[in-house]
Amino acid sequence: WSPQACRRCGSTGHEKLNIIYTGQPLVCRRCGSKGHEAAHCNQVRCWNCNDVGHSMRDCTELKRCHLCESEEHMARDCTKTEEWKEKKICVRCRSCNSMGHSTRDCTEPKRCHLCESEEHMEWEFCVEGKASKS
Repeated sequence: WSPQACRRCGSTGHEKLNIIYTGQPLVCRRCGSKGHEAAHCNQVRCWNCNDVGHSMRDCTELKRCHLCESEEHMARDCTKTEEWKEKKICVRCRSCNSMGHSTRDCTEPKRCHLCESEEHMEWEFCVEGKASKS
């Protein structure tokens, strides 16, 4: 396998989620369908029940913590978070793309981890350092 350039920013060296390999079909990380990427997906995934087609706000399932699956609290109030931090569980910040802290605890300026721009985030569809809402 030889890596090709990232379809979002044109460079190599990203983690495997952002690299497309020769012969690899397009598969959406959001809905699991073939033929498009998450940046072009019009499906909404619920963070509560993990189903496609509705947001967490509209979910009819019991609300639960997505860290420990408890129905007693939400993730922001989870006591397991501190325990996981102490054990150095693999946590990646979605803002600065660094390991070891969550986005909520990030002290870095918010920036796109694909092109390093502070003007947009990667989920706004980064193309060679330019943001475009699809």
